[in-house]
Amino acid sequence: MLSLSPRRLAGHAPTPSWPSSVSAIAIHHPRWRFFALFTDYAQLSDAIHIHETFPKLQRFASKVGADIGFQDDAAVDLREHSGKTWGACGVRPQVVVSAQRGRRNVLSLVTAQGELTYHVTDGRIASKKYIEFLKQLMKGRQRLLIVIADRASFHRSRQVRIFVGRHRRQIRLHYLLTYSPERNPDEHVWEEIKDKKLRRQPTKNKRDLRKRLHVALQSLQHRIERVISFFHLPETEYAAQYECLDTILSGYSSAFTFANVVLTRKYSALKQAFLSPDCRCGPPFLLSAELRCCMP
Repeated sequence: MLSLSPRRLAGHAPTPSWPSSVSAIAIHHPRWRFFALFTDYAQLSDAIHIHETFPKLQRFASKVGADIGFQDDAAVDLREHSGKTWGACGVRPQVVVSAQRGRRNVLSLVTAQGELTYHVTDGRIASKKYIEFLKQLMKGRQRLLIVIADRASFHRSRQVRIFVGRHRRQIRLHYLLTYSPERNPDEHVWEEIKDKKLRRQPTKNKRDLRKRLHVALQSLQHRIERVISFFHLPETEYAAQYECLDTILSGYSSAFTFANVVLTRKYSALKQAFLSPDCRCGPPFLLSAELRCCMP
């Protein structure tokens, strides 16, 4: 076993940066090319906990006729830019962008059926803004909505809990585990909007940012298959819309029973016809395959 002491690691390249969603420490020694990843205990028990509790929530939603949605929020900054462009050979391309400060905050919710609901606001998101978004989700909805969100402070505030308690027949609120944003399918909305759309566009000012943000979100709303794909990634496939196994088996059983009854009646009628002295249709082996499969 290699012994990596602090003295041997001193003076080497800094530790590579990791996403904030992963609580880990990376150690890299250039000589041995040794790489060690130490993960938090919360990350190790995350998958087990989700795969135990979420199926129960799915069964409850199926029983009461409710929809399950994953909610998240993000800030879109005016000065965030990335991407590539075309340019003449040997000449560095220049893209004119804005140096102004400004951002827009967005609340969104996605479901496994491909539904996307969003709300854009100029100010910071607090309990009051979040309750307004919950009212928007409830408007015109006939079924109970179960919202799964992270553990942000305004998600768990007293005002939000009182509001959800008063509208318990219309909306429920559940929380993801700590340090597990990758388990939220709604996180991929920001990857689609910020990284693949807005950061590659030369935004001029706040008004232009708001306009481009609405256009990008409305475009994603119409791409239902793209929203559904957020639920079929390795980290989020647990939340995909799968029918309960009992429902599938009972459906198949009912279909097979009905088909068996229909074909058996057809066979009985044809058998009587073949056994009749006046029959000129030939022996039973000339029947179609679907009828022969029901023959004793």
